[in-house]
Amino acid sequence: MAGPINFTINYTCSPNAVSGILEYRRLQPNGSWTNWIPNLSTGNPFAINTVGGTVLNQTLSNISGNGNDFIYNTTYDFRIKQNCDTGVFEYSNISSPIYATACPQFQFSVDTNYSSNPGYAFIVRLYDNLGIGYPMNPNLASIVSYVFDVKTNVGGTITSIGSFTVPVTAFTPGAPYFDFPITSDDLSQPIESLTLYYLDVTFYLNDGSYVIYADPCEAPVSVTTPPCSTYRIYGNEFFVIEYRDCNGVKRSCGTSTTRFNGSSFYLCSQTQPKGYSCIGGAYRPTISPTGITVQPNELFVPGVTPFQYDPLTGDPIILYGALVELISTNACDSNFNGDLFDVTDAQVGSPWYNPYPVPLTCTPPSCLAP
Repeated sequence: MAGPINFTINYTCSPNAVSGILEYRRLQPNGSWTNWIPNLSTGNPFAINTVGGTVLNQTLSNISGNGNDFIYNTTYDFRIKQNCDTGVFEYSNISSPIYATACPQFQFSVDTNYSSNPGYAFIVRLYDNLGIGYPMNPNLASIVSYVFDVKTNVGGTITSIGSFTVPVTAFTPGAPYFDFPITSDDLSQPIESLTLYYLDVTFYLNDGSYVIYADPCEAPVSVTTPPCSTYRIYGNEFFVIEYRDCNGVKRSCGTSTTRFNGSSFYLCSQTQPKGYSCIGGAYRPTISPTGITVQPNELFVPGVTPFQYDPLTGDPIILYGALVELISTNACDSNFNGDLFDVTDAQVGSPWYNPYPVPLTCTPPSCLAP
């Protein structure tokens, strides 16, 4: 983050000094210093009065820098390039490293369309140390790594369920921000629907001698996950459906070559379930007898998706796989959530079991027939 940051700089000058130019260097995350940079906010040059060579301990107060010269979360060294009355230039001693910390700018949100996971994902969006609108440039600051700590209420106590240390080497220089996704699989317990979560952002800073822990943010930010939605699933031979229920539990249901007889069932899912066929251990689109296909992440819309429909039931005619239809957004009947009763011969005409060969690590089939 940019200033203004006011530094007070103490230095020992030469007894012959009559004027000086303030110079600084910045400590980069890898521990290396930049070249010395002149700072002209004190004047170019400023006068030095040693009182006839008797006052050598000097102080520059309230040095704020020029624009973005001085940045929070950045360690600096200072020295004075002195012009002596003998006509030569002489450098003062280098000051002790100095810095000021501030909370970085970030956002904490829930992604309900996380493509590589069938449930919610938290997204931590971190901006450059200078703030929103600046391209990512970690070498402008002295931060070595950031820590993202996700918390929620566990048994009446706000408890960490996952902490993640992200080095600044993970950032893409020039990018507008850095996004860090966190899924249920990354946490000690799944991300549940309609639940309040907190995020603490801290960091490790190189202070010139050590890498120290810094916690300048006053309070964590919070987000509440949205409700589940209700989906209807149509399936036939070799179908598999993957989703996360409202409790964040990953589930999978499927059948082998036994015909599904056009039946369908409902379930509650945090995001759109994935429906596909599994033939020969490979993921394949859902297919109709006429060869029309639907990809695993494609939502089925009755009357719009070009499938043939059974004239008696109005359901789509499926050869292989499963179709996913959205029934209600952010609304879920608890009967369709959690531990649903197993589908039996009496419910759909044939037993269900995981596809063979098994392509997934699946929970036992437990889907609800209407």
